[in-house]
Amino acid sequence: MTTRAEIILPDDFDTVLDHKIQLAVVQAVDRMKTEADKPERYKLGEAAQAANISRNTLSKWIREGLPVSIVGSTKRIKRVDLEKFMEGKTI
Repeated sequence: MTTRAEIILPDDFDTVLDHKIQLAVVQAVDRMKTEADKPERYKLGEAAQAANISRNTLSKWIREGLPVSIVGSTKRIKRVDLEKFMEGKTI
């Protein structure tokens, strides 16, 4: 016994699908550009600004274990470390 199903698509299906795919690609490329524009390491003030927190909160996070590197005489925080730490703060 064979069962057949027929799917009827609207006339503009191809056009709508093409538009949705193009939009998704443009958004993905924009996200990639935004990520590429971010520095690999932040100075402390930049890290606080990137995380949208105060310097006092950043100092608290450092005491709680957010890794800090010293480059020359400047303290820096890796972007990936900040992002991972923030993920741990998500409720």
